[in-house]
Amino acid sequence: GAQEPEARTVVSDLEFPTGIAFHPDGRMFINERPGRIRVVEDGELRAAPVAEIPTITQGETGLLGIALSPDEDSLFVFATEADGSANTVWRVAIESGESQRVIEDLPADVYHNGGGVAFDEDGMLLVSNGESHDAGRSQDPTVLGGKIYRFEPNGRPAADNPFEGNAAYAIGLRNPYGLTIDPVSGDAFVTEN
Repeated sequence: GAQEPEARTVVSDLEFPTGIAFHPDGRMFINERPGRIRVVEDGELRAAPVAEIPTITQGETGLLGIALSPDEDSLFVFATEADGSANTVWRVAIESGESQRVIEDLPADVYHNGGGVAFDEDGMLLVSNGESHDAGRSQDPTVLGGKIYRFEPNGRPAADNPFEGNAAYAIGLRNPYGLTIDPVSGDAFVTEN
């Protein structure tokens, strides 16, 4: 007969974990909503964060999604700016912790920020962003919010996106919080919060 799955704690003592990314070398990177990127190495949560991203934790804001870059040297993370004015995607060097914004000025609100990041099979960066309680923006590909965007890793819209010269890749979303790529089919899966 089938063996019953058994739940076990792998990591504890985290403050509101919001995303996990696995490195092929076995390291596990975890976002904590208040802005810390933590690493579990050889089964141990390291005391020092990889990096700290300035953010805010009001409502559904904070440090949210995380993805390992195709070259496996960087993490890309989604965070609400510390003043709450916008959402941003950061590139964080794994070894040095050096951080820089690569995508800025995505819509933000206390709720409906989205927050997913993932790399597709072509090495393009997918980012999910909520409609910030403005449903009209979801259906309009020319305005930000309520979408999945597809960027080059440097933050420029991917050239072969469906709306020419535009980062919009999928429209009509409310609060697409979860985003991942199926490793077999390459299809993107999005969860609405």
